[in-house]
Amino acid sequence: MRLKLDENIPASVVPRLRQLGYDVETVLDEHLGGGARGKRGPRGL
Repeated sequence: MRLKLDENIPASVVPRLRQLGYDVETVLDEHLGGGARGKRGPRGL
């Protein structure tokens, strides 16, 4: 199973999920993490 973990999930869980056989990527691995709310506009838009 493929999983994409959001930035609010601790990176420490990634190795364990991979050990269990999951194909894990994180949004930070793909440089998709969000910035500060003020930089993205109101309500993260």
